[in-house]
Amino acid sequence: MKRLNNKHDVYDMLNHETIWYRHGGPEEVGHSALYLPTCAVLRERPDDVHAEIVHSLIEEFTTLYGLNGTALSIMPNSEDHFTLIKTAHATHPARQHLLFEGYGLSSEQEGVAVHRQLARKASEHSFTVTISSGRTVDAWNTKPYFRERVTEAFGEDAVPPGVRLEAPRGPAEIVHTIKQMFKIGVKRVIVKVNGSGGEGNTIVTLGDDIKIVAEKVIGQISGVKEKWVSVEAWIPWQITGCCSFFLADSHAPIPMTLVQQVLSPITAGFIGSRSILDITYDDQQAIIEHTARIVDDARVEGVRGFCGADFIISLPGQTKNEFLLPSGLALRYIEATPRVGGHNQELKALSMIAKREGMMIDDFIHLRVCNKPVSNTASRDDVRLAIKTTLRDLAEPFDARPIREGDVRFLLDCNFGEQTQTHYDAIMLVSRRGRAEAKIRAAFEHLESLGMLQT
Repeated sequence: MKRLNNKHDVYDMLNHETIWYRHGGPEEVGHSALYLPTCAVLRERPDDVHAEIVHSLIEEFTTLYGLNGTALSIMPNSEDHFTLIKTAHATHPARQHLLFEGYGLSSEQEGVAVHRQLARKASEHSFTVTISSGRTVDAWNTKPYFRERVTEAFGEDAVPPGVRLEAPRGPAEIVHTIKQMFKIGVKRVIVKVNGSGGEGNTIVTLGDDIKIVAEKVIGQISGVKEKWVSVEAWIPWQITGCCSFFLADSHAPIPMTLVQQVLSPITAGFIGSRSILDITYDDQQAIIEHTARIVDDARVEGVRGFCGADFIISLPGQTKNEFLLPSGLALRYIEATPRVGGHNQELKALSMIAKREGMMIDDFIHLRVCNKPVSNTASRDDVRLAIKTTLRDLAEPFDARPIREGDVRFLLDCNFGEQTQTHYDAIMLVSRRGRAEAKIRAAFEHLESLGMLQT
């Protein structure tokens, strides 16, 4: 792999020299299609309806970004994957780097053996391969393991107060642990099991029926390999975010994204992110420096490609000892994200937009949120018209016109109608930095007020 000095070098490599790969399910295909470059092996072939939508998405976005070669985005079915990679490379010889996107939760369930075999074949044919150790990713996907690595680096103050239960025998052990947390003055706790995007989290408030919660958690871990349960104090936070890096051999971690997350006001689950951050520049730099130290441990242990960490920022005084930022706000790390995730894909899209505009990625800001499927729609044109009407005077659909300082444009990744909702329906608002920031905030608030966001 060539020397990578910064995120611009990484995006240049990912856009022009890389074939992306992950073995996964058909329902995941559309999520990648929106943001990946034109030379990719996009997991398994979806059903016929999804296939048509995905091909339409690829064609639309490569046109917007001024790219070509849509046929190189392949959805394999029964074909030999390495043959597909060789075919893509023959068409674009510069694409000599093979990147594995990573594993959501379990490398064994997500094709680690297939990846190892493909990596070996690719290496034998002189490809540069970026692939994580499945065992290492499984460890870093485990929230208690991440807590341990953070506390080794910065002490107990850098994570919320919490207790790990290793394979609790029944609800009573969980009930006792929650009660002990309440006794030390905590008003709310989060009970965590394996899961991404907040899906493994249950929030318990003082006064709730703890037994019902404990029985639910026991049901969640029954029949799965990961039996651990983590009980953490819920710390009132001002901001929740993610800081992501690119990890490669012979390189220090390269900073890629620092975004503020957008959570559902109902479930507190992740529904999007934005590059408009409500913290000072000094705090941002401190978060990047601290997170680099954590993800470098992941790099040493065998994580490659994208890796980041989710965090919260709180007002000081929530606990006795705190890990403080330069502004005096308290920083706490929540979990690792050792894979290509939504944040990485958003910035990936911005990198292609920047290239089209002849600018740098840092010249743009964005806000991306998961939207509900729009009622009474049967095509992307229907959805585009509905969103355009909704955002009248705030944002316009993306097209080939240059983005001016006061413009806001939107990209759509959508299904149609109320019965086709997936986790991946999304609208992404993009503008140059400057006067349009207020319009992006207003557009988001307008979508939220109309109940158009997934909650």
